[in-house]
Order: sequence, then C-alpha cells, then structure tokens
Amino acid sequence: MRGISHVHRDILAAIAAGMREIDARPQPPAWQTWAVREWEEAREYGVRYEPARMFGGGSPLPERIRTRYLRVLHELAEAGLLTRTGTGGRLTHVKLTPTGLEAAAGIAAADQVPAVTPEG
Repeated sequence: MRGISHVHRDILAAIAAGMREIDARPQPPAWQTWAVREWEEAREYGVRYEPARMFGGGSPLPERIRTRYLRVLHELAEAGLLTRTGTGGRLTHVKLTPTGLEAAAGIAAADQVPAVTPEG
C-alpha cells in the first residue's frame, strides 16, 4: 500500500466511527426479529457501505470521487486493514480488522496532537 492519503484517513475514520456506533447499539428484543437480524448482521459484517452517507453527508458523490474511495477501500482491504462483504458482486459491508482498528486509533491520536511550532 502506498502512503496514507486523506482518502485513506477518511475511510478508516468513517468505518471506525460506524463500528463504535454498532458496538454501542443494545440488542433489540427477541420479538423484533427484523431488528435482531439487522443487529446481528451489523455485528458480524460491520458497517453498511453507503458512500453518500459515509463521505458525502447524505448527498450523492460525483462518480470520480465515489470510484476513488472504492479503489482506496480495496487497497486497504488488500493491506489487511479491513474486510469487505458483498452479494452479487456488490459491496455491502466493511469492517476493520484488528490491524485496521490500530491504524484508525493511531490516526485519530495523531490528529489530536497539536502541531509543534518553532519558537520565534
């Protein structure tokens, strides 16, 4: 994998945030079978891959941007930072691996560190 770009950072951060949200969800009551199924699916397969929601604030992304994010997502998967799940050739879910979680945490920590400026 090449160096970490802002797209790599965006993807890792978005998936990590989604995984934290999934972890925080309580298990639905057993009688809500549809909700239990969705909850189990999210726990097993990770975040539903929806580029407009994840990276566009709900607005559709231009095709070139959507394609760029998808290519970088595949790079991250090949580097072992995330897993992809899909049906019928379509990507449906993404989940960070333990290595991906460490990378996302490292990036988040680095973003929290204030820049050091030379004394004048």
